[in-house]
Amino acid sequence: MRCKEVPLASACDGELARRLAAVVPLSRRGLWHGFQQYWSLARVGRRFGPRLSLGLEGGALGNEEYAAGRGGGFVRADLRAVELTLSGGFTGNYLEDEPSGYVSLAKML
Repeated sequence: MRCKEVPLASACDGELARRLAAVVPLSRRGLWHGFQQYWSLARVGRRFGPRLSLGLEGGALGNEEYAAGRGGGFVRADLRAVELTLSGGFTGNYLEDEPSGYVSLAKML
């Protein structure tokens, strides 16, 4: 299943909404479990043509004993048969001093 990007200007009317939707993708995902676990990710970026997007991402995840956040950037390429997203940045437990890095490559058919 492909990710569906929600335009940032979806609340606007007319020509401005159509123009912004073509260049400013906004996506968000989230999950909450009954065992006090959560996960969320939000991305905002700029579309460069019909196949390439890049921008910033941020998210949070945790449970009753652990809470972490992440922030970085992403590049997404839509290659017709497959969509590839490469992201990277910093992540870490809110209670610890030292953040660490992350890199992720996602493929959607």
